[in-house]
Amino acid sequence: MFFLIGISLLLALFLTVNLALSVASAILWRPARHLLRSAEPRNLARSAFAFRIMPTIIAATFTFGLVMPAFLLFEPETPAETFGWRLGSVVALSAVGVVAACVRLVQSHNRTAELRSRWISGSTATTRVIENARVYALEHEFPVVAVVGVLRPKLFVARQILDTLEEGEIAAALNHERGHIAAGDNLKRSVLRVCRDLVIFPVGRQIDTDWAKAAELAADDFAVAEGGRLAAIDLASALLKIGKIAARTTGRINLEAAYLISPEAASIASRVQRLLDIAEGNVVIRPVPQAAGTALIATGAAVLIMVIAATAAHLGLLAVVHDTSEAFLRVFE
Repeated sequence: MFFLIGISLLLALFLTVNLALSVASAILWRPARHLLRSAEPRNLARSAFAFRIMPTIIAATFTFGLVMPAFLLFEPETPAETFGWRLGSVVALSAVGVVAACVRLVQSHNRTAELRSRWISGSTATTRVIENARVYALEHEFPVVAVVGVLRPKLFVARQILDTLEEGEIAAALNHERGHIAAGDNLKRSVLRVCRDLVIFPVGRQIDTDWAKAAELAADDFAVAEGGRLAAIDLASALLKIGKIAARTTGRINLEAAYLISPEAASIASRVQRLLDIAEGNVVIRPVPQAAGTALIATGAAVLIMVIAATAAHLGLLAVVHDTSEAFLRVFE
């Protein structure tokens, strides 16, 4: 019963705190996105990513950094709490979210690995290497320009794109994908999906949409920063040409990856207009700093958990946390 109550407490508290904070984050994002409307796309993408993942990080920190050690230290071997149907319902929901997140993560990995292997076997490796990612010329009806994978990404370009685009347009398109690799967008997309699954309920979808749009614009900016204003014109031209081919193609790709043209991202028309504004000097693009933002977030989260646990033990706050968690359990008896 000790471990059953402990596991139930952790799952119930994690879902409750994560859901409450996710709702608050979704509400706060509305005025935040208004304040950030003039921000650079990469900063907007970082903000949206932070708004989405912070509820889960805080919930995990509170649950496993405070509640779990408090339970292990102060809970008697024979807990006084009972496992009722209300607590069981909350625990079941939380468990479903955790299992769903794990299953979808594994399925996505397997699906990506299978398709990448199939694409590699049906493509030809080129001499181009972008951000340590080999570029492959792929035989595909859809005008694919996509980075697939996280740890060892591969960049696939449909052969019809290589045959249709001018050299400057190809370079701009590849630099766009290079921007996705440098930003770690495939990893971030996986993290966002896990956070979305753990919440169970459809909360914060606008944040996900805004991140996807901003990530595409940020990758456009990366290409322009690498190639100058002329690259803005080349990329705009590439988008229009690829868009025309895509409009005539019935086939689609059901794979999470960083695409040059993505159905969830900013529309081609708005991206082209923005690129033309950049080329005319109406929008200024600053050099993109090289920073391992995702690694810093992960490291910061781990340090935060350890610091909070150590501080709580030193100040005797774990006893207060334990009393609070017991009161939480009594609500569901």
